[in-house]
Amino acid sequence: MRPGSANKLVNQLVTLGHLTRREDANDRRVKNLSLTLPLTKAGEQFVETTEPKLRAYMQPLLADASSKDIAGYLKTLSSIRDNAIADD
Repeated sequence: MRPGSANKLVNQLVTLGHLTRREDANDRRVKNLSLTLPLTKAGEQFVETTEPKLRAYMQPLLADASSKDIAGYLKTLSSIRDNAIADD
């Protein structure tokens, strides 16, 4: 994902009311984001309805994957996220 794409996605989620973005108190150019972004009520409702469906969909896809494989996958996703945020 390109930095501009990540920024556009975050902006869309903010516009839809699914998450909140906060500026750093000391530097307005810095946006404090993390994996557990603060969700609005609409965002919480979205997660509540979507997460069970996503888990049900992913379970058979990951059934043959080892814990080590899944940990590697999550590490890769985390690196991608960190790079996207750093370039924002």
